[in-house]
Amino acid sequence: MDHGPTFLASYWPGASFVPPGDVAAEWRAFDVESTLYECGQPNIGCWVMLRDANSGQRLALRTGPFEVWAMNVALGGREPPRPLTHRAMLNTIVALGAALNAVRIDRFIPDQHVFHAKLELRKMGENVLVDVRPSDAITIALAANVGILVAKEVVAELAKLGG
Repeated sequence: MDHGPTFLASYWPGASFVPPGDVAAEWRAFDVESTLYECGQPNIGCWVMLRDANSGQRLALRTGPFEVWAMNVALGGREPPRPLTHRAMLNTIVALGAALNAVRIDRFIPDQHVFHAKLELRKMGENVLVDVRPSDAITIALAANVGILVAKEVVAELAKLGG
């Protein structure tokens, strides 16, 4: 089954999956627009939709049901009685004397349709990058209320693929 722009447009009407014009900045800021939890439906799965804060361009990332659930918890500002994994990771970052500046989606492997991400931490005046899954990075960004940055190379690669 096709999981590209046509498929996703049926869930997000009017979604633009190809960036408008040239991408001038090294990083583009995205926000979480919505999540799609159709994990019980064959060949649909779970998705998170990111939207460029300036242009409105959308970027869809496929993920799992637990990740979408955690994102929805963070989006809703709800805190369970015990910390979930993303909150535990934030607590660890703070306990170690660092701060989360942003998350970066910095790589895309087209033939596998796999994204890579990093947490951008600041500790004692130095930036530290930590490799994480994009779904975890997005959930942590939502919980910490920090920016989600997508590399212009990722956006350009997706434009070449038409999605």
